[in-house]
Amino acid sequence: MAERRALVIGATGYVGHAVVTELVAHGIPVVAHVRFDSPQLTTWRARFARLGAVATSVRWDLEALARVLRDHAITHVFLCLGTNMRRRLRRSTSSIPDRYEQVDLGLSSLVLRACLASGRRPHVVLVSAVGARSCSWSPYWSAKGKLEDAVRASGLDFTIKRAAFITGKRPELRVFEHLGAVVVDTLLLVLLLVGLHRLRARYRSTNAERLASALVAAACANHASANPAMMSAM
Repeated sequence: MAERRALVIGATGYVGHAVVTELVAHGIPVVAHVRFDSPQLTTWRARFARLGAVATSVRWDLEALARVLRDHAITHVFLCLGTNMRRRLRRSTSSIPDRYEQVDLGLSSLVLRACLASGRRPHVVLVSAVGARSCSWSPYWSAKGKLEDAVRASGLDFTIKRAAFITGKRPELRVFEHLGAVVVDTLLLVLLLVGLHRLRARYRSTNAERLASALVAAACANHASANPAMMSAM
């Protein structure tokens, strides 16, 4: 079997950083993408180097991204991009629906096109969300649903993991997500007592480390099997 080599898009995010760490722990060479305009570009380069990963700050350009895929012989691409309302309101005057379309959907779709343009046809691993549907009333769930549709339509092998609430020590405080996780997990514990195990498994909260472990394990298992696609909930 060819050696696995991973590209993590959104590597500086809460989940993306955990995915880089998990991949390195599995002995898989990692290229971690850092925004070229990040004010902490030097810091991130040093941090990933200490982890044992290679950082790239290639611009959001189709051919540039395709070149990274070819030059590093990438076999797996982890799409961990995501935005949140507080960050986008702070950095931009554009609407939140537009920002979800531009970041969660737009940039990830560009990476998908680069995968095809590279000729590498890597296995795509997408971090999505429970409730994702292209026709959803929620801009967030709609963007995630459209991205899932784009992944399926790409013709590439893929793994999609739908997470509910993602908790833990994030760089930014997400009060409502934390409170939501507490409430939902409490209700799910009650459902567990009456035998609804699958419902709890689908909607319970997780943290970046558990999600990263599940992503890497599922991607590697799927890569080794004849099954070209998989989608599951965390």
